[in-house]
Amino acid sequence: MESEQPAQPSDGGTAPALRDGASSWDSTRPDSGRPKWLSAVTISAIVMGCMFGCCGIAGIGGLVVGRVMSPAAMQAPTRDERIANIQKQYMERNAAFQARIFPLAMGSGLLALAHAVALAIAGVLAYRVRAIGRRMLATLCIAGIAIELVSGYIGVYVATEQNAVMGPLMEEMMTETVKDQPNQSAQQKRALDLTRGFMAAAFKAGNVFSWLTVIGFFVVKSAYYLASALYLRRPEVAAYYE
Repeated sequence: MESEQPAQPSDGGTAPALRDGASSWDSTRPDSGRPKWLSAVTISAIVMGCMFGCCGIAGIGGLVVGRVMSPAAMQAPTRDERIANIQKQYMERNAAFQARIFPLAMGSGLLALAHAVALAIAGVLAYRVRAIGRRMLATLCIAGIAIELVSGYIGVYVATEQNAVMGPLMEEMMTETVKDQPNQSAQQKRALDLTRGFMAAAFKAGNVFSWLTVIGFFVVKSAYYLASALYLRRPEVAAYYE
């Protein structure tokens, strides 16, 4: 008597569905029921988490290197005693300023790095339709707005203090670098005036660009966090994960 063999699916049959929680990159649920924009929100979280994590590591590394290295070692050699004295004052003030803000900047950097790593992990879990991933990502988005406010405040404080402490010496050093020399022709004086004007304008433009960059990043990141948190809390999205 022939033993019974389990029925095999025909060539035209469909493969059995994966078990809930089976290992796969994407959801085990059918794509037809996947809420619109869910993939965009979760993939953006993964990309932003990885990108901001790399930036955080680089920023923390820069803080450590700047704290360990002696600023005086970076002083540019010059034969002009007046410029050399200004450079020395600049380096000394910069070293004192960096030492004062180091704990604040390091704490902010570590907090932002931890948030970036958690954001990437939550993005992966949410993309794979894990309920804990949705809850974790929604919570991290709300926390991200608070972190951006703290980081933005620290960034504004540091930039303001740096301009107040270092700005006058920087402008003085630029002025001394292109100061008038004896027996200059009228053409040389005009060239020096243009150079001084260009250097002053470039210094101010650099400050404005830095402020706009900080504000731009804050607006973009906060908008993403707010929109994502609201989206992940929609009833249809929550139901999809359940």
